[in-house]
Formats: sequence, C-alpha cells, structure tokens
Amino acid sequence: MKEQKEIIQPISLSGKFIMKLSIKQFWVKLNLVWFVLFFLIGCILLATFYPYYIEKLYSARLYRIYAEMLRWLTGRLPFSIGDVLYVLAGFYLGYSVFKLGKLLFQKNRSGIRCLLTRMLKIGGVGYIWFMLSWGLNYHRLGIAYQLGIEVKPYTTDELCVLRDSLAYRLNELRKQITADSILPTPALAKLYQQAPRYYSWAAKRQLFLQYHYPGIKSSLFTPWAKYFGWGGYYNPFTGEAQIRANMPRILIPYTVLHEIAHQIGYAGEEEANFVGYLVASESGNAYVSYSCYSELYKYVFNELLLRNTFPDASPALDTLVKNDFKRVNRFFMEEQNNIAPQMMNLYDVYLRANQQKNGINSYNEVVGLLIAYQKKYGKI
Repeated sequence: MKEQKEIIQPISLSGKFIMKLSIKQFWVKLNLVWFVLFFLIGCILLATFYPYYIEKLYSARLYRIYAEMLRWLTGRLPFSIGDVLYVLAGFYLGYSVFKLGKLLFQKNRSGIRCLLTRMLKIGGVGYIWFMLSWGLNYHRLGIAYQLGIEVKPYTTDELCVLRDSLAYRLNELRKQITADSILPTPALAKLYQQAPRYYSWAAKRQLFLQYHYPGIKSSLFTPWAKYFGWGGYYNPFTGEAQIRANMPRILIPYTVLHEIAHQIGYAGEEEANFVGYLVASESGNAYVSYSCYSELYKYVFNELLLRNTFPDASPALDTLVKNDFKRVNRFFMEEQNNIAPQMMNLYDVYLRANQQKNGINSYNEVVGLLIAYQKKYGKI
C-alpha cells in the first residue's frame, strides 16, 4: 500500500500541474483574442478619419475586388444565401437570449460570464467583418467627389426648379410608356437582367459605375416585408442585393438600381439614390426612367412639404401620372401596421451610427445632389 501511495502522489501532483498550465494557457489565449479584436477595431476606427485614403485605396480598389469575388460566388445560387444566414443568426440570437435568461434565473455567474464573453466576441468579429467587407464605404468621399460637384444648402426656388424639371420629365415619360391607365408589369427576371446592362452603358461615361457579376435576387422575406418597411436591402456579408418582389412593379427598376449602387460601394442612401438616377437617365428605357423620376419627385415633394411651399406656377402632373401615384400610395396605405414603424426606428439608429446623421431622412438628401448636378450640367 505504501508503494501505491508513492506512485499515486506524483501522478496527482502532475495532474494539478497540468491543470494549472492549461488554465494559464487558456487565459493567455483569451487575452490574445481580446487584444486582436481591440487592435483591429482600433485600426478601423482610426481609418475612418482618413476618407481620402478610404476612397482611393479601399472603395475604388480593395472593396471592388472583394465585392466582385463575393458576387461571383453567391450570385450563382438561385436563392438568397444571405437571407438564410440572417435566419440562422436570428435563431442563434434567440437561443442565446433564452439561455441567458435561464442562467440568470439559476444565478449561474460563471455561465453568464462565459455566454456574454462569447456573444461579445461574436459581435466584435461581426463588426470587423462588416466594416472591412463594406462598412468603410460609409466614410469615403463619395459620388460628389467623383463627379466634381459641390453640395450646398439649397433655396426653395432651386427646389422648385428641380420639381418643375422632374414633373416635365414624368409627363413626357408616361406618354412614352403607354396611353393606357394601367402601367405594364414586366417580368421580375427581365428587370433584374436589364439593370446590369444599364450600369454598363452608364460606365461608358463614368468609369466608376462599372458593375460585374450580378447578384440580384428576390428576398425570401418578401411575404413579411410589410412588417419591415423596406423595398430592398444589401447584404454586406454575401454581396447580394435583395428586392421585395411583391411591391407595385413600377417601384422595382429604381429599387434594383439603388441596391446595385450599394453593391459597388455607395453605402450612403442618398448616394445610392443618386447613382440609381445616373444609371436610369442613361438607360434609354422609359419605364426604368419613369420608375426613377417618380421616386425623385416624391423626395422633392417631401422637401417642399417641410418648407410648406407650393407655388401656383408649378406645372401640373399628367392625370395618368397622378393615378399611378395614387395606386402606389393605396398599396402602402393598405399595408400599414404597428410593427413597421418600430423596425424603421431601428434602421434609423443603424443609419445614424454609420455616418448618416439624418437617419432615415438621409434618402431625401439626394435632392441636394440633384440640384448640384443640375447646376453643373444643366440637365436632370
């Protein structure tokens, strides 16, 4: 028995030594992970102070290459892999919240600490991935810099001139489409396939509008889209542009052009709106242009509403155009619910956290870009 004790004791001491060594290695690895995360986040935050280098090195080069590779991989799939990832992420978040509640009820401090640590790590990795794969585009110089236009505060008279120009173009385009009271409804697949071609034509005038390896898909969440309040969205983790497929068809072309603008690196909503306008104006397709000008007119109209200005001299919209607007408005009025406003409030917070100081109203800032562009080029 004495010999057995002598043998067992060294093994026990060795086991304690190994355990202590393992714990020490664990904490070293844990601290290393946190160091790497904080270091990368710090570098990213530092980079946001240098928009010129983000524009030249990241947006115009690194991001372009990365985004094209991503679309080449995901664009071939017939469904939205990004939507699938969102569902899985939602399940994981729900499971984590449930588990956290259970641990709180059990007062399991070590379990709570472990779970929160894991969730913070995942959040840190997600933030780094988001910023490096797309988010830095929020800090670029952008389309105004590329076109050499200067966006300044605009007067009400300038706003009215823009509104009048858009009204004239809307009346003209509506007659080119059809004399019928009901607009045609082209197939979704056709609208998705045409959009990249229009970008190719626009890129002949503006090289930075080049778009390769399309990745445009109908959202898997379309049946529930009315509860989210969006018409389309870009998934920065998969490079896919998702479109709400059950909207009034006339809204689809401009929404597609807007989401493609996000795909090629224009993160700001007002910039994506303006890039969509640049492409639509070069498309030579009356239906696509009408889709674009209809939305732009609404943005200008909203700005006039805020200024409470409605000059009598403004050109009247054609009856057919007014009826088209009424149909679209009726569609969204019938979809009103209590969830969508809350979701839009969350999106407003997201935009404000990403250099969009006016939040959801950033979409309207396309008006300033349009006025600056009209001043420089004398057209709209």
